[in-house]
Amino acid sequence: MTRSLQAEPAAVGEARSVVRRSLEPSDESLVALVVLLADEVVTNAVVHGQGPIDIAVDVDEVRVKVMVRDRSETAPLSLRAARYAEGGRGLSIVEAVATRWGVLGAHPGKAVWFEIDRASCA
Repeated sequence: MTRSLQAEPAAVGEARSVVRRSLEPSDESLVALVVLLADEVVTNAVVHGQGPIDIAVDVDEVRVKVMVRDRSETAPLSLRAARYAEGGRGLSIVEAVATRWGVLGAHPGKAVWFEIDRASCA
């Protein structure tokens, strides 16, 4: 499932809905995990990227892959957030939880993707 979103805060909620619909019916722990990571990546695209934003969710028996594309060519940075900072942890969460993740050039712009192996949520 692919959807184009405006680069505005409402895009984050729309992306969560796209992920949930793409994963029906699936185990709730898998859905919650993929929604969390998609939320982080889309939030980064809204805050640091350039719109519009495209989200693609590819689901098969083995894994779930989510790709979020924006029109900024600036690569995302994984930061070490200050202890009480309200932001700055998105990519750190993706790095810690996703089975695989990365960034692709997608002229114009970039695409941040992650995968979750279904077996890791069983």
